[in-house]
Amino acid sequence: MGSPSNPPVRLRNLPSPATPFIGREQELAEIAGLLAEPTCRLLTLVGPGGIGKTRLAIEVAARQAGAFRHGVAFVPLEPLTAVEAMPLAIAEALHLPLSRHIEPASQVRHFLGGKTLLLLLDNLEHLLAPSSGEGEDRGGGDATALILELLAAAPTLKLLVTSRRPLNVRPEWRYPVAGLAYPAASEAHHPEAFGAVQLFAERARRLRWDFSLEREGSSVVQICRLVEGNPLALELAAAWTRSLPCAVIAAEIQRSLHFLRTAAPDVPPRHRSMQAVFEQSWQRLDAEAQAVLPRLAVFHGHFSAQAAQEVAGASPALLAGLVDHSMLAAGPDGRYRMHELLRQYLTDRLHASPAEADRTRTAHSRFYTRRLAQRAAAMSNGGQLAATAEIAAELPDIRAAWNRAIEQADATALDEAAVSLSLFYQFQSRYREGAEAFGRAVYSLERAAPTPEIQRVLAECLTHQGWLLIRLGRLAEAYASLERSQVLLEALDPALTRGRRADPLPALGVLALVHGDYAEAARLGEMARAQSQARGD
Repeated sequence: MGSPSNPPVRLRNLPSPATPFIGREQELAEIAGLLAEPTCRLLTLVGPGGIGKTRLAIEVAARQAGAFRHGVAFVPLEPLTAVEAMPLAIAEALHLPLSRHIEPASQVRHFLGGKTLLLLLDNLEHLLAPSSGEGEDRGGGDATALILELLAAAPTLKLLVTSRRPLNVRPEWRYPVAGLAYPAASEAHHPEAFGAVQLFAERARRLRWDFSLEREGSSVVQICRLVEGNPLALELAAAWTRSLPCAVIAAEIQRSLHFLRTAAPDVPPRHRSMQAVFEQSWQRLDAEAQAVLPRLAVFHGHFSAQAAQEVAGASPALLAGLVDHSMLAAGPDGRYRMHELLRQYLTDRLHASPAEADRTRTAHSRFYTRRLAQRAAAMSNGGQLAATAEIAAELPDIRAAWNRAIEQADATALDEAAVSLSLFYQFQSRYREGAEAFGRAVYSLERAAPTPEIQRVLAECLTHQGWLLIRLGRLAEAYASLERSQVLLEALDPALTRGRRADPLPALGVLALVHGDYAEAARLGEMARAQSQARGD
């Protein structure tokens, strides 16, 4: 062992994981490229808990050791409870004996002053000072001050940091860590080529020597998609292969987040369940973030800042803070998304307050039905291509909004959404889904109090259903829906139906034409023309 004035030439105290490193070749190459940049001296691997930041960083450090004259050193920070202990942890990793008469941080700075070394600081987030969306830190200090001092004292030192949130200092370069690659629907023919599938299969074979991707590959792909390639979730899921087939494992993951857990004694408590991973991140959020974040779980896909503000009361600043804390991901288009497993965790939290859950789901429904209403004009003229693409991008949330409106027999929301949604289903040839969606709306409205407004919206939904049934060739059912719509409209006050946007007469005329009754088709067509003209349609 050397002394501060005569240090060891090379360091390499990296942990030796018990399982092989799988996948992430692209990430390894990209991170190596960043570390090769002369100006990249502080690189933070940022991502949520369980995403594999530590394993990736260790693999990077192992492969990069030869690029640093004095090697690499690994500093595990998770056990620390105060920032003041950080210099001691670094000194221990550097095999640096400390004098009791000099401040530890000063000795570490002096030791690193002339070193060309990669220092890996693992699990830093709890030693960062609170920021927007952050609760109280454990140490009451801020690790960034020491990090900046080390960079200033050691011009050839490079720091590789893993953290659930970035340091937000000027020298920092960020590298977001996502899940392992998994097959999209069009790539499922060769699942073994993807890191997430490889990881699951490798862990499963340790428990079942006869595990076969050939037999269970489709279910394994489903599991990978459900957990979005999260390595910890994949390992927790693979542990169940000793007693359950993969199809059952996939079904259980969909049913409850609590399924993804283990009692293995060699797994740290914070990684024994996805629930524990999320709980740890939750405890670091401030009261405002804890109030807003569960409301964001109502979104089923990518959502805009406007949607987050109107539905959940999330300000742009709060959204930015949640991105920093790896609770949300921000896309290049400015839209946000949440990991599906985190959404399950937060949905449970939201539903712990039924009144809050109801308010949020209704606000979500009204937001998206209004969005559909705003696109109705474009869907009926030259803006169809753009409007259809926009609806397709929001379809998971639109489905949820439509279903919530059905659940509440919300005639206003259903009326707002009906025209755009009906045309979307027709333009996209989603006839069966559309007929079923409007069938559920009809069923709900039929059981609501028969007010004139309910009856008007019911008539319009029956018309949309009729058109979709015609597309499916279910002509008898289409005729029954359209005829009933016409009867309802004729019974209503003309003042109430004057502004209607769905008319059963043209569709009834089409059915007459299909059946060869040309005189009836002409009569219905002329009636439709005259009535449309009278109401300015």
